[in-house]
Amino acid sequence: MPLNILLSQLNLPVKDSVQNFLFAKSTLDTPIIITKNGMFEYLSEWEYTPFTDNSFKKELDNLDQLNHANFFTIINSKELYIISNGAGPVFVFKDNTFKRIDNTSLHKNQFGGARFIYNNKIHIYGGYGFWSFKSFITFFDENINQWDLVYNESKYTPPGRWKPIYTLINDKLYVLGGRSGLAGSVDQDESFSDVFYFDFTDKEFVNVGKLNPKIRTSYSLFSHPKIEDNILILNNTYLTKIDFKN
Repeated sequence: MPLNILLSQLNLPVKDSVQNFLFAKSTLDTPIIITKNGMFEYLSEWEYTPFTDNSFKKELDNLDQLNHANFFTIINSKELYIISNGAGPVFVFKDNTFKRIDNTSLHKNQFGGARFIYNNKIHIYGGYGFWSFKSFITFFDENINQWDLVYNESKYTPPGRWKPIYTLINDKLYVLGGRSGLAGSVDQDESFSDVFYFDFTDKEFVNVGKLNPKIRTSYSLFSHPKIEDNILILNNTYLTKIDFKN
């Protein structure tokens, strides 16, 4: 099996020059490549299934190119979603195509925020949009097909940021650092070293402290690998484990 996977990596079903696709995990934990016309799934080899119609392609033509800069995938309640990277448009895989289910616009107000599932709802914390970094949490309410705020009365609110390191443990969203500098600006590598969590039960942010300065972190638009409740960060010469609970 590892050999087959290795060989498949040498012969991916999309060319290196093609950038308009999403590489993701299916609800069955198989690797998939999503294009605007259909989906590749790796079983014993890459198998292609075209979508039932071109409705997904038409929606994308009016929104954005299908790539990881513009969209992300997430699984909730055994359903696969494609969501604009900043909240807004939401698609769900049904009847062999991705159907848009939201009543929102392409606002990109939380680009690079922390994406997670809580109480079977898709949430985004922080992010960047409209020339400011966000410090709030939103969730997609499928009852009204709109994004809404998670309201709180917290006395402490961490500064807004994007690209944080994060994980959800029980009813708490743990956050480590993040960035507040814009790409191309003088302070584009400016980052935070604080650690805090948002308690969904008490509806408040709680400050934990500062990260050990000897630990090197790495920020990206993607979620870091997770084993149990620990986040793993891979650098060139070592592996860093972030144990939020301890």
